[in-house]
Amino acid sequence: MIAVQISNRFYDAGNGYCYIKSKLGTYVDKKNGDTTNDTNVWSYEFNGTIAQKWKLEKHSHAYSSKVTTALP
Repeated sequence: MIAVQISNRFYDAGNGYCYIKSKLGTYVDKKNGDTTNDTNVWSYEFNGTIAQKWKLEKHSHAYSSKVTTALP
């Protein structure tokens, strides 16, 4: 799977979601695809799974944002 780069570290994953690439070249991933709240995230090689899809939402404060996962 090839993701389209939409900024320096964010790649389009479709439907408003993105993949977030680290400086190491790996991607932000929900550890073991766990769907529970407060699940750890880690940096993992790109695999294009739903555990690597994230949505960035701007809050009313310019300095904060909300990051949600595509996992249920």
